[in-house]
Amino acid sequence: MNPRTIWHADSAAFVCLKAQLQLEGLQRQGWLRCACSGSFQVFLDGKLIGSGPGGELTQVPAWERFEIDTETASPSTSILMVCAASGPDAGWFICEGEISGATVISDHSWRSLGFPAESVDSIFVEKHSASLWPLLGDGESLPWTHCETPEALPPVNLPPMKIEAVDMAARELVAFGESDVRQTPPMSDLAPLTNSKCVNADGLLQGHGLSGTTIRTPAASTAVCVLLDFGRQVHGTPMLSMQADSAGGVVDLFFGDIPDRFDSAIRYICCAGRQRWTGLYSHSFRFVMARFSEFSASDCSVEQIGVRVRRPGCGGGGKAAGRGTIEGDAWLEALWEVGRKSIDTNRQQIYRIEAHPAPYDWLSALPLFLNDCSRRGDPAAGLAMLVSAGQPRDS
Repeated sequence: MNPRTIWHADSAAFVCLKAQLQLEGLQRQGWLRCACSGSFQVFLDGKLIGSGPGGELTQVPAWERFEIDTETASPSTSILMVCAASGPDAGWFICEGEISGATVISDHSWRSLGFPAESVDSIFVEKHSASLWPLLGDGESLPWTHCETPEALPPVNLPPMKIEAVDMAARELVAFGESDVRQTPPMSDLAPLTNSKCVNADGLLQGHGLSGTTIRTPAASTAVCVLLDFGRQVHGTPMLSMQADSAGGVVDLFFGDIPDRFDSAIRYICCAGRQRWTGLYSHSFRFVMARFSEFSASDCSVEQIGVRVRRPGCGGGGKAAGRGTIEGDAWLEALWEVGRKSIDTNRQQIYRIEAHPAPYDWLSALPLFLNDCSRRGDPAAGLAMLVSAGQPRDS
């Protein structure tokens, strides 16, 4: 049986799709091949097994393959869940694969949950409420419905390219303080803390080792803001990990290239308990302003504000020429290693420029591709670009 493209019946902009799998044993091994009209994330028993940019990175959505090797607490059933955004056009998702001997295909038996279409105001491109997120809390009590099977053009098969997902944390705490919650976006000149609490703000930095940053905002009109610097331009999906004693707290993340100007933002409304959330859309930024509000009932502990960067894997290493023939060969090898690590650090999928769904302009991306090819010496990304671009338009 062939897989079908599926989506929520109301053509929602954001959806969750799920299927219940009857499997044996506690080990889950296999593979899954997925494609979507927009960005998507795939979870097996609550564990993230893969994600893809959909039509964000390529003009035509392409297949993404994920290898599965994990354990579960349930010996007989597993829940496969997909969280996805529709992208600029009508939404659809398709998948096929095999998990622990069972065939997995997307069809009308899957159930779907559509999120209400909120108007995007100001610079916010995503708004999510944890109380509606089925990966947190009691997902079975939500209004799931059967999927529809919309028509869609088949995804393309791009040349195989190993993709790595790297989680990055901020490198420097620029500032923290109070601001008016009605000010959007907040400015970097923050007022000193008076009634609010922000303890161990350094805990959000890379390698700091603190257990978490404690936040509380007793006044309804006051927010705690923390400005973080990632040290360089990064491109990826934002991540948030925290624990809240009560529901309703609001976390706004503002992204920008410089400290006092922000180009895009997302809003996350917390539930009670420990929660880990990853945004669907990618953002390009160096600075993040995290604004916390409505945490008046109790403290919250923020463990991570980071970004997940997707980047192509290296095709192979290299060695300095002339080993053993030049005096000071060890020094040359050390210099070569610095260059190799510099290139490895800067490998990112940066071809998407805008932070919101829009048809991709490949002409503007050409200089980025040429720069990437000169750094890596590998034309695979450029070949993927050409395969997915379709016929050029007449000038």
